[in-house]
Amino acid sequence: MGKRFSVIRRIVLVLLLGWPGLPLPAQAELGARRVLVLTSYGDGRPGVEDLLQGFMTTLSQGGLSVEQVFTENLDLERAHDAAFRRSLAQTLRIKYGRLPMDLVYVVEQPALDFTLQELPAVTREAPIVLVRAVLPVGAGRAGRRFVRQLISYDLDGTLHRAMDLFPGTRKVLFVAGSTESDRAILAQALRVMDPWKGRVACEDTAALTLEQIKARVRQPDPGTVIVVLPVNRDAAGRTLVQMETAILVAATAGAPVFTLWDNPVGKGAVGGSITNFTDVGRQAAKFALDLMAGRAALAAPVTDLPARSTAKFDWAQIERWRGDPAGLPRDSVFINRPATLWQQYRRPVIAAALFLLAQTLLIALLLLQRRLRSLAQERLRESEERFRILLEQAPEAIIVYDPVANQVVDANANAERLFGVSREQLRRSGFLPFYAAEQPGGREAAELLAESMGRILAGTPLLGERAIHSADGRELLCEIRAVGLPSGRQPLIRASFIDITERKAAEAEVLRLNEELEQRVQDRTAKLEAAGKEMEAFSYSVSHDLRAPLRSIDGFSQALLEDHLEQLDEAGRHHLARIRRGVQRMGQIIDDLLRLSRLDRAGLSPEEMDFSALCRKVVDELAGADPGRRVEVAIQPGVTLFADRTLMQVVLENLIGNAWKFTRLRPDPRLGMGETATAQGERAWFIRDNGAGFDPAHAGKLFEPFQRLHPEAEFEGTGIGLAIVQRIIRRHGGRVWAEAEPGAGATFCFTLPGRH
Repeated sequence: MGKRFSVIRRIVLVLLLGWPGLPLPAQAELGARRVLVLTSYGDGRPGVEDLLQGFMTTLSQGGLSVEQVFTENLDLERAHDAAFRRSLAQTLRIKYGRLPMDLVYVVEQPALDFTLQELPAVTREAPIVLVRAVLPVGAGRAGRRFVRQLISYDLDGTLHRAMDLFPGTRKVLFVAGSTESDRAILAQALRVMDPWKGRVACEDTAALTLEQIKARVRQPDPGTVIVVLPVNRDAAGRTLVQMETAILVAATAGAPVFTLWDNPVGKGAVGGSITNFTDVGRQAAKFALDLMAGRAALAAPVTDLPARSTAKFDWAQIERWRGDPAGLPRDSVFINRPATLWQQYRRPVIAAALFLLAQTLLIALLLLQRRLRSLAQERLRESEERFRILLEQAPEAIIVYDPVANQVVDANANAERLFGVSREQLRRSGFLPFYAAEQPGGREAAELLAESMGRILAGTPLLGERAIHSADGRELLCEIRAVGLPSGRQPLIRASFIDITERKAAEAEVLRLNEELEQRVQDRTAKLEAAGKEMEAFSYSVSHDLRAPLRSIDGFSQALLEDHLEQLDEAGRHHLARIRRGVQRMGQIIDDLLRLSRLDRAGLSPEEMDFSALCRKVVDELAGADPGRRVEVAIQPGVTLFADRTLMQVVLENLIGNAWKFTRLRPDPRLGMGETATAQGERAWFIRDNGAGFDPAHAGKLFEPFQRLHPEAEFEGTGIGLAIVQRIIRRHGGRVWAEAEPGAGATFCFTLPGRH
């Protein structure tokens, strides 16, 4: 319980406080990039410090170290004479002249003017990002690239927020300065007041000194709200810092003060649609990182980078001046807002809820465990019932034996019948001593188990055969199987006994019949071999008896042609020539028939061979015998097959010879040989030609002896060659077939079942 509570407590702490030590995302590698930051004034200027803090922090998070960022506060407002500027420029040229910069960040107008006039060589071609400054006319024509951060004060948004909070406002007091830029912003603010013209009066401090401004805001008219605009100089010509003036007014005013900047919020100002200079700095730094890392590019001489305003308010000031926040934007940011009950007690409430959840889960687990135990017991009962059914319905005799207690735990009805005793007697007496002493069958079975007990319990099943005597005195042959049963309490053995007497008798009969059949096969084989030898002798005898008269006819025909050529007319000479061709064809038929008869008796010696090389050899022999023909032959390289080399040469001589013969009448004879695959994925070899072809309806007759699909006068031959091819392929266990169209050539394919 204590361990579970510790785990739950850790989960609660992680949810409340967050997971410790999570790494931040890796930053991009920027190598040796350098950034130069130039500000117009000295250290500590409000607003500028916030801007630089956001800029520097974001650069550091993006991968730039402090050694890669160089900052110079030029202090041009307090020391602006020409000698100081020359000395300052000389110092910076010496300091950075040989240290190339990849980007320059310039803050406010004096620093920008100084950079363009005094430091063009120092900054070289580095892009310049400028904020709160205006580029001179034509600045982008010299090939330089500029990025302008446009900070436009949201006067309209601030005035609307003031009216939303204080709808009963009767006057707006604008705190403004006397410079030209101060008066331009004041004029813009007065134009923004047009929607309230006629019911809200306007007043400004452009003609007042700083002391008069403080006195005026300290005692404003009833129903007044104060809006602080940029004040660079008062009516007496005194130079002021805008942010300091805004903070001073916010701290001393006797009415709600609205501002355009972030710093006065929390220091007396109610708020407004403000510019956060820290965010402005972050925005400039992110763009600078993208630019230096190559994720962004400057296509135009001047690129604008607009800054946005944020609705931000001090809740304490809203309550102080009794404002109504209901009309403010939903995305407004509040500071000093009192925490709600949920925010105050969120962590202990979550911790308590998680603790209760853990306890609930623990109780649920305990209930589930009880339910699972109940289900396990129920399934155990069902399993025992199924075991009892299987035990009783099993065709063999089965006993379950406890070797430690030397006691039979269970037995089925077949065991009672086989051994001739009841299962109660088995349980009382114990299997081994009972049958070893009283039953011959039990004694043999018990002896078998006692030789094998240790191996069975060690996990090796027992399978054996023993002759036993049944209860009625018959001798039976039993197959005994014994296996160890898994048990958490004690080891058990399940032994089954199957009467295999009839099966063994049947096996003996089958063995006797097999021996008799084998003898018959041997006798039949001997007779077939003798008949084959007689057939071979007969074939040679017939061949010899046929060849003698054929040779005589051929010889006398040749003698007539040689000795009596002049006495014979043209018809006689033609008849004798036909007689000689018929005799020679008859001799070829006899040779082919003898070759066909020998195929079934020839032995096979299959080997791996180069099909492509064998095809090339046959083609070369055909070309040598017919030098006048020009035949285009394409043989797929690297094709192999597994067959008898001698017989496969006979196959290729017939198939390639036919292709050579049947393309004789073509003006562009072409032959192709190689390997393909059947629709069933079998490996097959092919010989293809573009010759005479044949009607596919008669393809089945091609491989029968003496079957010809073309006249002998057109294409010579005996009609035996394809029958020889089929006999050889079948002897290898393969098959051969042909595909063709009349006048469109033919393709002969065959398969072999050997190694592929």
